[in-house]
Amino acid sequence: MKEKKRILWVSRHDPIPAELDELKRLLGDYMIVQYASLVEIRENEEESDLIRQIKSFKPHIVIPVLPLSVIKLLVDLKDKYGYEVWEATFETVRISESDKHNEYDEVAVKLQNGKWKIMKFVGFSRVKKVEIEREPVS
Repeated sequence: MKEKKRILWVSRHDPIPAELDELKRLLGDYMIVQYASLVEIRENEEESDLIRQIKSFKPHIVIPVLPLSVIKLLVDLKDKYGYEVWEATFETVRISESDKHNEYDEVAVKLQNGKWKIMKFVGFSRVKKVEIEREPVS
C-alpha cells in the first residue's frame, strides 16, 4: 500500500477548496496538518517550534505562507529534513469595492485604500531556491 503524502500547511489561513482539490489531483490521498502558530526563527534553527514540528511530523511537502526570509530557511533545510517546499500560486483577477468572490478558488485581500484585491488560485509551484541579496541603504 502506497504511503499517504504528509503535508505541513504553514499559514494562519486554511487552504481553500481549489487548493485541496489540486493536492488530491497531484498526490492522491494525503494527510495535511496546519501549523498556524506564530513562526519565530531563532539563531539556532533547531530551537524553532516550526522546525520541531517538521522533525516530528516528517512532512513530504511544506507549503508556507510566510515572509521570504523564513521561506528561504525552509528551502535551505529541505534536503536535511527530506521535504519539498511548495508555493500556492495566485493571479489577480480584479480590484473591487467588495470582498465578494468565488470561495472555491478565489481569495479576497483588503487593500489600504479600502478596496479588495480578488485573486484566483492557479496551481502549486515547487520552490527550489531562494536567494536574498541585500545592500545597505545610505
